[in-house]
Amino acid sequence: MLGVSKDELNAFFVGPHHSLREVMKKIDHHGHGVAVVVDSTQQFLGLVTDGDIRRAIIKGFGLSTSIDAIMNTSAVSLQEGFTQQEVMKLLHDKDINHLPIVNQGGKITNIVLRSRIEASKQSLLSPSFFSSHPKGGRKILVVGGAGYIGSVLVGKLLARGYKVVVLDLLLFGREAIEPHLQNENFTLIQGDIGNINNIITATKDVDAVVQLGEIVGDPACAVDSQKTQQVNFLSTQMVAQVCKYFQINRFIYTSSCSVYGESINDQLLDEESNLNPVSLYARMKIQAEQAILSMDDGFFSPTIFRLSTVFGVSPRMRFDLVINLLTAKALKEKKITVFGGDQWRPFVHVEDVAQAIVLALESPLEKVRGQIFNVGTEKNNLTIFHVAEAISQKVHDAMVSVDDQDVDKRNYRVSFSKIKDELGFVAKWSVPEGIAEIMDSLEKGRYDDYTHAKYSNYKTYLDKMGE
Repeated sequence: MLGVSKDELNAFFVGPHHSLREVMKKIDHHGHGVAVVVDSTQQFLGLVTDGDIRRAIIKGFGLSTSIDAIMNTSAVSLQEGFTQQEVMKLLHDKDINHLPIVNQGGKITNIVLRSRIEASKQSLLSPSFFSSHPKGGRKILVVGGAGYIGSVLVGKLLARGYKVVVLDLLLFGREAIEPHLQNENFTLIQGDIGNINNIITATKDVDAVVQLGEIVGDPACAVDSQKTQQVNFLSTQMVAQVCKYFQINRFIYTSSCSVYGESINDQLLDEESNLNPVSLYARMKIQAEQAILSMDDGFFSPTIFRLSTVFGVSPRMRFDLVINLLTAKALKEKKITVFGGDQWRPFVHVEDVAQAIVLALESPLEKVRGQIFNVGTEKNNLTIFHVAEAISQKVHDAMVSVDDQDVDKRNYRVSFSKIKDELGFVAKWSVPEGIAEIMDSLEKGRYDDYTHAKYSNYKTYLDKMGE
C-alpha cells in the first residue's frame, strides 16, 4: 500500500478557513510536514507545508490568517488507477515529497508520502532512489553542533538521513565537524546565539531545534558570571522565542542533573524532586528550563533533557569531565586524586545522549511536549570513588589517593524510569566500557596532549578572555 490508512488520511485534512496556527498544530501532530486543504465534501483545494507557513510568517502573515491565503492551489495530484511505478516516477520527476490522490470528481481519496515509501523500501528503482530526500527532507538545527555532544549528534542525524544545520561560534574550531563539510545535507553557520540575526538565519526552513550551545560546566561558567547569564539564560531564551514565533514547535533543550545539587540522602531523585543548585551553571539551567517551559502554549512544544555527567569519546573531545579526565591521568601519570569521593553522581555516555535526542525528535510530539526527562541509567549512578576504582581496575599500576580538601558539594543519585517508560530509552554504555574506549583512544595517540586547553572548556574560556 503506497498511501496512508483512512484514519491517517483524516489527520491531514484542514479547511480553507483554518488559521495558520491551527494548521501548524495539525501538521505537528501527525509529523509529516504537510496538510491537505479540502472543502466540506473533501474536494481537494490545495496543499500547504510547514515550510510554507513559516515562510508566510517571515513575509508578515499573522498566525490568525486563513490557510487559503497561502495554500498551494497548483499542487501536483494524481488520479486513482495509477501504478506504483507511475507514482514513484512522478515523485522523482516533479521533485515532490507529498502526492495527493483524487478520484474523477476531484475528491481526495489518499496521499502518498515519499518518506513512507523510502522507509518501507518499496522502491522499484535503485535502493538510493529516494536518498536525496531522506526523512522527507526534514531539517534539524543543532545549536552548538560542533561541540562535545553536538558533533556526535550531527553524525547520527546525517546517518539517519536528516538535513542538518549547525549554528556554532566555533570556539573550539571546526575539526569535529570537518568530515561533514562536503555533505550536501549539512550546513554550517558560524555565529553567536547572542545575535538574533544569526538565530533567524539559522532557523530558516528548519523543522526542529536542539539547543546545546552554552557555556558548559561549573568552572567555565565561573570565569565570567555576567557572560554566563547572557549566554546560558538570555540567549537560550531568545533562541526558544524565535522558534516559537516562527512555529518551529519541536524544541529540545539540554539541561543538567546538576540542578539537583546537594542531596541530603541517597534516595533516587526524579523529575519531580526538589532542586538544590550549588553553582551558577545549575542556577542558569533552572532559569532556562522555567523560561522555556513557560512558552508551552499547546503549539510550541519544548522538551527538557536533564543530562547525567557525560563521558566517552567524541570528535570534539573533552578532558575536563570526571571520567575522561581521571582515565587520562591514570594512563599518563599513573595517579588519580579523588576529592572527597563519597559523592554520588549519575553518568551517561555521549553516544547515549545523542541517541536520546534522536529518540525525542522522532517521538510523537504529544509524548514530549512540555516534558522533563532525566537522561541516563541507574546502573551508572556511582560515587566518585567508585569511578576511580573502576579506572584502577583497568590501569593496574595507577595509584588512587583521596583529598578531603575542596570537596565538590554536588551529591545526587537519579532515577531514569520516566524516559525508559515513556520513550523507551535504554542507555547502552556502562562506565567500564567508556573507560576502555577512552584508554584505547589515548593509547592509539589520538590526542597529542590531554592537558591542552582545547580539551578543556574552562581553559579555553580563560584563554579567549585574555585575548
